[in-house]
Amino acid sequence: MTTRQAQILATIVERFVETADPISSKTLIELFNVSGATLRNEMRALEDEGYLHQPHTSAGRIPTAKGYQFYIKECMEPSSHEQTIKRKLERLKQKHGQDDAFQRLYDATALLANLIPNISFMTDPRSGHVHYQGMANVLSQPEFQQNPEMGSHVANLLEHQLLDLLESLHFQNGVHYYLGGKQDSGVSTDERSVRILPEVHDCSLMVVKYQVGNKEGAMGMIGPMRMDYGSSTAALRLLSEFLD
Repeated sequence: MTTRQAQILATIVERFVETADPISSKTLIELFNVSGATLRNEMRALEDEGYLHQPHTSAGRIPTAKGYQFYIKECMEPSSHEQTIKRKLERLKQKHGQDDAFQRLYDATALLANLIPNISFMTDPRSGHVHYQGMANVLSQPEFQQNPEMGSHVANLLEHQLLDLLESLHFQNGVHYYLGGKQDSGVSTDERSVRILPEVHDCSLMVVKYQVGNKEGAMGMIGPMRMDYGSSTAALRLLSEFLD
């Protein structure tokens, strides 16, 4: 991929995350010092390589799972919301002091669901349950409005399948991304294609390990594949540090 193609892809990802509307060459022409024909050719090349998809003949392009994966690995920049998230977590830490670390994590999970429009979750190794917040966040997203069954599938995943799914993934340190039913890791080159979310293939799962004493669990986020990966990544990284 050329530098210009990477810049075009990153812009399309960021604009699509913001608007949920397919991105046309007309939208991009003011941002790149090239002709509309050149932009259309570059977008067509990105589509041929599997990074973009044109949902309708007359529509612009939207990122595919492969496009998002490339963006996460090569283009994603530090989130402008990172300091806000950090300040709120620090206030929460001061509020709890030396209280039960799991209670702090419960409260932090709720806080993240209020800050970022995804579902946030944590596994509690003491009880073997999944605690989650933010279902209303995803139900209000266009992808879920257009396909109401997705909400039921995500709820079923959280209630009945997530613990077994996380155990089967064997992920290591760092934030891991499972986009559109395919795996990609932000810290390794492992790109195994595995169907982990067959009924919610338009969603993404982000997950990171945490440890409290000798107890180990997982925390993460679930939302539409069209999500703000920069802010979500920063939030999960900060939340994992929150327990230190």
